[in-house]
Amino acid sequence: PESTYCTLVTKYQSSFLVAFRYGSVVFFNVDDALTRDRYLKEINGSCAATINRLPPTFGRPKTEDFSVLVDPRQRQWSSLNLDHLKLRCLDLNNIIVISSVLGQSVALDHYHAKVDLMLKDFTRVNQEMEETGNFNMSKKTLFQLVAQNNSTY
Repeated sequence: PESTYCTLVTKYQSSFLVAFRYGSVVFFNVDDALTRDRYLKEINGSCAATINRLPPTFGRPKTEDFSVLVDPRQRQWSSLNLDHLKLRCLDLNNIIVISSVLGQSVALDHYHAKVDLMLKDFTRVNQEMEETGNFNMSKKTLFQLVAQNNSTY
């Protein structure tokens, strides 16, 4: 039997936002970019890794679009395709699980890109030292690079 909550979510297209301490935010049924941006600005100070704390060279925040379709007539509880998930019912438990997986996926993409940039910087410094025997990076830049490396978690 379908719960009242599932009926509410399915029939009225409720919107949800799930924010994680590590900086990921997952939206359900928030299609308007201006609305998403407004919500992000409101919660920006509450997350550990906020948009404002990204280095200027890092670019825009990582995003990912994934569709969740609700079909109460579907025989299986869920079915997963490459670009969407079909559920028989969207309830709070499903929202928690889906947002956790998507939030972690985006966070991993973020840290992967961040580590790639740091590796490029360290590789460039190491190659220059190997080829010339000189170290041409300011002390401040070196300390910032080391601190960024040490604070990546």
